[in-house]
This record gives sequence, structure tokens and C-alpha cells, in this order.
Amino acid sequence: MIADVENAMIAALAAAAPVRVVDSVPAGFDLKEAERRLRLAPALYVAFEGGRLRAETDAILDADFQVFVLTHSASGEKARRLAAYQLVEQVIAALHNLALPGLGTLAAHDVKNLYAASLDDQGLSLYSVRFALALSVPATLSLADWITLTATWNETVTDTLTLPPQGS
Repeated sequence: MIADVENAMIAALAAAAPVRVVDSVPAGFDLKEAERRLRLAPALYVAFEGGRLRAETDAILDADFQVFVLTHSASGEKARRLAAYQLVEQVIAALHNLALPGLGTLAAHDVKNLYAASLDDQGLSLYSVRFALALSVPATLSLADWITLTATWNETVTDTLTLPPQGS
């Protein structure tokens, strides 16, 4: 379900934005990660940020997704900033009110400039656009796609563990 949302966001962004990379990343995407991806810019990265279960039911997750907008330009700060603004606008246009069949509708609710001097020194700009989506969590989930491993061991344990006396 969460992966389905990420995949739909990635597909919509890939169709709408002229960037080198559109991919998903862990929610812990930070300045060091942005610096590591310098050569991939311009790029868009989707992350599931978590969410809160509604108090009146445990079947609705108010989920937050974030799109990181990473741009790079040796032409100066203004050119880099303008490129980032254009991508932020394309991200919002591509995803705000995007209906995901069987999942719900995305709603943009926050844009942030994640400026850091270390990024600026390398010619990078980093912005984030947050989206909300109310997800209905199924009462039961199928684990049919999971791999089940069953193993039997016939090992004899010969080592013993001696604990130190109490208080030492």
C-alpha cells in the first residue's frame, strides 16, 4: 500500500519533470545524502515520512510523503534557485490532487527550502514538498508474496556460559 503510493508518485513525476533521476529514498534523506547525489542532479526523490493513525479508528493512516527536489548549477546561485523553483512547481502540478485508484488523493501541504551552506558551496539547492494522503489500512494483509524459510538444526551445544558472581 505505501509502496504503491511511492510507485505512483514516481511514475507521475517521471512523466512530468525533466530530471535525471526520479526514485524513492529512506525518510532519513539529509544533507550528506544530498551531497552524495550531487552528480545525479537535477533529481526528485520520494520518501514515506510516516503518519498518524486516526484516534477514532485504527484503519485510517494519515500518511505523509515528501518529495525532495535537488538541483545543481555551476552558473550561480540564482540560476540554481530558479531551476529549483520550476521543479517545485512541476512537482506540485504533477501530484497535488492526484487520484490514486483504490488509495486516495494526494494533497500538497508544505514546501520548504532546505538550504545549507555546505550544499550552496557545492552548487546544490535542496527543497522539499510534502503531501498528505489518508490511507485505509486493510483489516488483514496477505503475506503471500513473502518468502517463508523453514529450517531444522541438529546441532549439539557444547559450550557453557559462566556468569560472574553478582555484585562484581
